[in-house]
Amino acid sequence: MLIKEILEYCDKDYLHKSCECPDCNHPNMCPGNCGDCLKQIHFKSNIPQARHSYDCVNLVNYYVCKYALKYTSEIYNALYGLGKIASAEKLKVLSIGCGPCTDLFALDIMRKRGHYSFEKVEYLGVEPLASWSRIHNKIAQYDEDFSVHFEYSDIQRVLPILKNEGFEADVIIMNYLLSDFHKYGGQENVLDFLDELVYYIEKVCPNTVIIINDINLECSRGGGRDYFDTLFWKLQPMGFQCSRRHFNNSNRENHYHYGIEYSSNNLVFPDKVIGKYINYSPFETCASAQIIIYKE
Repeated sequence: MLIKEILEYCDKDYLHKSCECPDCNHPNMCPGNCGDCLKQIHFKSNIPQARHSYDCVNLVNYYVCKYALKYTSEIYNALYGLGKIASAEKLKVLSIGCGPCTDLFALDIMRKRGHYSFEKVEYLGVEPLASWSRIHNKIAQYDEDFSVHFEYSDIQRVLPILKNEGFEADVIIMNYLLSDFHKYGGQENVLDFLDELVYYIEKVCPNTVIIINDINLECSRGGGRDYFDTLFWKLQPMGFQCSRRHFNNSNRENHYHYGIEYSSNNLVFPDKVIGKYINYSPFETCASAQIIIYKE
């Protein structure tokens, strides 16, 4: 499986690290622990010169080993049962803010388990950080049935190009994008992006399926869930419907209810797989909120 290859690759590469990163690019001083760097990014640390970007090879390796199993499982659940695309012979996927491509990992598993029947995938990942390119190059070598391309640019620059070229996406996926976008770009920029996305959908792919998977928190609490419904209300006049979902968050005493709750928050991987990466303290359950926007 693709995720197995990428996890093993990142784990092996990360194990060569000892304490401080060689040629560290931390804006202040390498903390000697990638988990500390992740906290600075995810909680938008106010420490002077804290790290705010995944622009480090070791951090990318650590991130994949810590989050890939969780994110892949969440997207897998969102994709499960989408009959409209499950029976397609070829899928065109636009992944916005693709990072390590956990959505592609999920699609690969769906096909191997017989839930999807596609023969080919054309996957376009848009990612502002070229630090993911090493992982992307590895993914590109995986399977000749997976045609993968990456644009290292701001999505707002890419969308007009996709519109002009007529890239008709069957599926548009945003995985943990909107919360980060709101945190570092602000509300105005997110709303501008959503308007451009709606225009692209209207002109090029009016029958697409949109999947958003993100932190189950409102913007005021550090998430971006408010934008799920903002996008849906913009698309509803075009005939779109939606399904709102969330997982029981085992990491919190209480969690927010957004739409229906999945009957299980288990990962789609056996415990022995999760255990291989225990040194990265991987999340062992799903915890996100989701919206699937679609037409019948």
